[in-house]
Amino acid sequence: MSFSLMFDVKRSKMTPLVFVDIGDVMNDLMSEEGLPSVIPIERASGNFMFIMSEADRNWQSAYYAKQACDRLKAHGKSNYELVRYEKAGQFIEVAYMPFCLANFHGAANHVVYFGREPKAHSEAQLDAWKRILNKK
Repeated sequence: MSFSLMFDVKRSKMTPLVFVDIGDVMNDLMSEEGLPSVIPIERASGNFMFIMSEADRNWQSAYYAKQACDRLKAHGKSNYELVRYEKAGQFIEVAYMPFCLANFHGAANHVVYFGREPKAHSEAQLDAWKRILNKK
């Protein structure tokens, strides 16, 4: 198993709603040991829209989206857009999908907390969907 898939379950927490919060269990891909697992995104010729959720408790999506943008910028690329949603959680899906606070996670073998505020998350899904549809 590569470093990027390694985690420490001791960093998981139980939420007041009795869901498992795994937002901090994954090892940092940007550490020296993890760098060989990082996808060389700067080699891609396509355009990217990173939709990041600041309240994602499944993994550190905001951190990794920022890292990808920094990597592209460091290589002189401008083929990306970073869309930030402060109070949204894991799974920014298409507009009008039902809100899901937690769900069973096969790798964790538990019901895990995704983080988010229902109204803010639903608004993020609407906004993200509009942005995706209007992207040329």
